[in-house]
Amino acid sequence: MRANWVKDVPWARLWTMMDDGELDLIVGGASSAERREKYLQLEPFMTSSYHPYVPWGKQFKFEKLEDLRGKSVARGLGSKYGDEYETFLKESNAPVQDIGGGVKENLFPMLAAGRMDYIVQDPMDANYWLKQNKLEGLFVPLPRPIWTSEVFIFLSKKSPWAKDAALLRKTLQDMKKDGFLVNALTRY
Repeated sequence: MRANWVKDVPWARLWTMMDDGELDLIVGGASSAERREKYLQLEPFMTSSYHPYVPWGKQFKFEKLEDLRGKSVARGLGSKYGDEYETFLKESNAPVQDIGGGVKENLFPMLAAGRMDYIVQDPMDANYWLKQNKLEGLFVPLPRPIWTSEVFIFLSKKSPWAKDAALLRKTLQDMKKDGFLVNALTRY
């Protein structure tokens, strides 16, 4: 079988595609009880941290979640950043905008226009996107992460590859052991 990459699809739609068997696997999801039940979860291949991003010059103190009280946030539709943060958002009645479509293509311009106080992104992914789009230096992550999570590959139970989950797990372990994953992530 040959893999085809699906890019620039909203996060929530990717999971629906997995449910429908239109997509074989997602590389880069956080674990949850629901996902462990619905999909085959391979071992984590990296740890990711999710930071508030703000326009350059609009940084603010962020040492604890309470420092975000009264601030508005936008995030990709279907994105969640840990139980503690999600509980804080609900209890603080924070203004939250869940945005569909091309997440970074929508979120960063909205942030620049002042439509929210911050967005939440993984610096590895966001900084790469900002560099590719010649927007380096216009937005910065605050130093403290909102959430840190191991990152997994999820395999649809409807995928023809599901029967090879053990082989995929072994391959991933070998890629970790021989340093391939560390080198690939460093290049990214």
